[in-house]
Amino acid sequence: ADLLDINMGCPVRKVVHGGSGAALLKDPRRIGEIVGAVRKAVSLPLTVKIRTGWEEKSQNFLEVARIAQEAGADYVADDELIAKIANEGWTEFDVALAVPEMMKKIGRLGKVLGRKGLMPNPKTGTVTDDIATAVAQCKAGKVEFRMDKHGNVNVAFGKRSFDTAKLAENARALIAAIKAEKPAGLKGVYIRRCAVSSTMGVGVKVNVTD
Repeated sequence: ADLLDINMGCPVRKVVHGGSGAALLKDPRRIGEIVGAVRKAVSLPLTVKIRTGWEEKSQNFLEVARIAQEAGADYVADDELIAKIANEGWTEFDVALAVPEMMKKIGRLGKVLGRKGLMPNPKTGTVTDDIATAVAQCKAGKVEFRMDKHGNVNVAFGKRSFDTAKLAENARALIAAIKAEKPAGLKGVYIRRCAVSSTMGVGVKVNVTD
């Protein structure tokens, strides 16, 4: 399942100056309001990243965690969630999104997330300050595809749980999108061959000629 994360632990000055990130720890009631509003708006698993407190003499993480969970958060974590992925290989999600400030911590997850194609990357729009928009795009079915140095495009367009009609619809949309990227000055056949397969299955040739 997709995952929506609210970062209330970011200490970057420009973030906390506007009352966001770790600055929210000074107002637990406000945290409850934000988490509650998000919980009502989305059905995604909801996590909240926090710090132990706004400052050394204000260690209120237990209160903040309780309020966030009562408001509907599924996970309340910071380093704990990252450690879960790093140590247990937890990847029960389809897309990983991150704000730029978190990449210093997430970078060490490359071995786990990278081999599954889940590592957040600015080039694919999965590292962004606008998490809400990114989540909406992912839920709407946004798919990134690119050609390798040999001219091949490898991209997933469905899951085993999809019915035949949905898979066919996605395949047609994908092929149309690839054809739409054909350079205006390119002559000859654009898509020479096409094959469809399961993750580890045998490829079945598909006729995609106009």
